[in-house]
Amino acid sequence: EAGTGQDFVQFRIDTFRRRLLGADLPSGPRVRYFVMGGGDGHRNDAGRMSHGGAWHVADTWPPENSAPTSLFLGAAGTLSDTPPESSDKQTFRFDPENPVPTIGGPITSGAPLMVGGAFDQIETRDLFGATSHKMPLASRADVLVFETLPLTRAITIAGDVSVQLFISSDRPTTDITAKLVDVYPPTPDYPHGFAMNLSDGILRTCYRDGFEQQRTLPDGDVVAITVRLYPIANRFEIGHRVRLEISSSNFPRFDINPNHEVGHDLSAVKFSALNSVHFGPDHPSCLQISVLSPEF
Repeated sequence: EAGTGQDFVQFRIDTFRRRLLGADLPSGPRVRYFVMGGGDGHRNDAGRMSHGGAWHVADTWPPENSAPTSLFLGAAGTLSDTPPESSDKQTFRFDPENPVPTIGGPITSGAPLMVGGAFDQIETRDLFGATSHKMPLASRADVLVFETLPLTRAITIAGDVSVQLFISSDRPTTDITAKLVDVYPPTPDYPHGFAMNLSDGILRTCYRDGFEQQRTLPDGDVVAITVRLYPIANRFEIGHRVRLEISSSNFPRFDINPNHEVGHDLSAVKFSALNSVHFGPDHPSCLQISVLSPEF
């Protein structure tokens, strides 16, 4: 483990020199990864959340002391390691004229329309595409929210992240987005809590089986899809919640699906889509993560 001040630029230079120029430099560990979290959560002098973090090393990715873990979605907005016993669904209407605005994420360009990083997932007046001020994205009617109970012990995840969903739609094609969030409880600095985006992903449903062919969604029928998020390493502290947000847009980071026929992604004619996420024994929608052992 090393401090957050590790010289990442020099690390990359050494890697290129060793791999491309054959420089005789120590190779170091096979995997070096940064685990976010562990900070006290106060607002620092720059006005940012003190989330914390530290560098770690491993021989494999995910780390060898990790275990694949599934958290299942439930009808009441639950996220649990216990699959729901009964079948149900949640439905939202995706209006391409009113997309969910982008708030942070792994973005390296696009300012001032969008800025990369971790932010409280709340609309503000200066946010491109915002429709209200101080409204959490989780309060939007077109965002489905699933979250754990407040954690009774800290957990650390490190590895790939994916969401297996069973969905249906009344349109031939639509988009499904997924966002992993670390939900802080209320504190003096953040009296309403803090919902920090960690990782996200998107899938255009016509490419659910790959980019080789486009497939129409069967009207109203349930299909299985997988939304892949960026790999992540984060420590969720006691009292925090693990949250998954599901929707159909993240604009301007991703272009808006007009919900038209397959192959008409750039159509000026747009349709609202009624999209549903199904859960239960026959439709085990779940968040798939890698959890490190408690001794980590």
